[in-house]
Amino acid sequence: MKKIIYFIEFILIKFLFIIFKIIGYRLASNLGYFIGKNFGNFFRKKRSIIKNLHKSKVLINTSENKFVNNVLGNYGRILAEYPFLKDFRKNKLEQFIKIDGIENLHKIKNNKKPVVFISGHFNNFELMAMQIEKNGINLAA
Repeated sequence: MKKIIYFIEFILIKFLFIIFKIIGYRLASNLGYFIGKNFGNFFRKKRSIIKNLHKSKVLINTSENKFVNNVLGNYGRILAEYPFLKDFRKNKLEQFIKIDGIENLHKIKNNKKPVVFISGHFNNFELMAMQIEKNGINLAA
């Protein structure tokens, strides 16, 4: 039974990826947010997110329900942006990336000393490593 469910999920994701590519990056990202916010609870339970939020003792300025919906919307946005990773690598979507502190990457590249980058999983965190590599820094993630 699990194999059938996984196959159906595969078909659904493949279909969504095709739709996302057709409508373009900006609309796909927004559609992904909408899907995640409104249907994300089918894939990741709100209870689990709220429980983890309480465990982390993170204080939030908004209601738990609104916060969780934004988390699920962000997951949907990340999913919708995956088909465009190659476009980011080929600089076709560079207008959607802003690098604060690019001069620090240039210093690291010129010093040729080992460094450690620390990041959180904010939106498509894969793009950070891609941008570091594209700026000429050898990277192991």
